[in-house]
Amino acid sequence: MLGGSILHYSEGLGLKRLIYSLLFLPLEDQFPVLYLGWSLNYEIFFYLIFGLSFFFKTERYFFIISFFVISYVLGVIFKFETAYLRMITSELNLYFISGILLGLYFNKFSVSKQVALPISVFGIFLFILMFFNIIQIKNEMILLVIVSLFVLAFLLFDYTFKSKGNKFLIFLGDISYSLYLSHSFVEIFSKRIIPNDTFIIPYFILKIILVVVLSSVLYLFIEKKLTEYLKLKIKV
Repeated sequence: MLGGSILHYSEGLGLKRLIYSLLFLPLEDQFPVLYLGWSLNYEIFFYLIFGLSFFFKTERYFFIISFFVISYVLGVIFKFETAYLRMITSELNLYFISGILLGLYFNKFSVSKQVALPISVFGIFLFILMFFNIIQIKNEMILLVIVSLFVLAFLLFDYTFKSKGNKFLIFLGDISYSLYLSHSFVEIFSKRIIPNDTFIIPYFILKIILVVVLSSVLYLFIEKKLTEYLKLKIKV
C-alpha cells in the first residue's frame, strides 16, 4: 500500500495534491492528503494574517478584524470560484474574530455572577440542542453565535466563577491538538475491525479510549518534548 502510494505521487497523479497539502493550500475538489488539513489551511492562513498584524502595532487587532470582515463581505458580493479565494472569504474566518473579541473583552471588563450564570446555562444548553440535532441550524451566522456563546460560557467559568476545573478535563484540553490530528487514524483502524457504520455503544467507547490513549502518548512524548526543545532553542 505504501509503495503504491509513493508511485502514485511520483508519477504526478497526486503530486499537486501532495504539494498543496504540505503548503496548506486548498484544492478545488479534493481534501488534503490528511483530510483534517482542510481546517489547518484556515489556521495557517490566520497565523499569516496575525503575523502581518504586528506591522500595525497597537492597531493589530483592528487590522485582523477589519481584514476578515471585509474579506467575508467581498466573498458574499462576488462569490469567488477559486478554492483559495473561497477560503480567504469564508464565514469560517469569522470564528477567529469571535475569539479575538472575547479575549479583548475579558482583558478589560468583568461579568457579574448574576449575569454570567444565565448566559452560561443558555450557551451550553443551546449548543447541546444543536450538537444532537434537536434543533436544525442552517444559517452560518446563527451557528457562529451559538458556538461563540458556548465558548463564552466556559470563559465565564474561568474569569467570573474562578473555576479550577477538573484535572482530567484540563489534561484533555492539553492533548486536544494531538487528539485532533490523530483521531482519524483510530477511525481508519477501527473500521478494519467493524467496517459498517452501525452505532454500537461499547465499540464507540472503545474508540474514545483508544483516541485518548494515542493522543496522550503523542502529546507527552512528541508534542510536549518538541515544544520544550523549541522554547529552549528560541531563548538561546
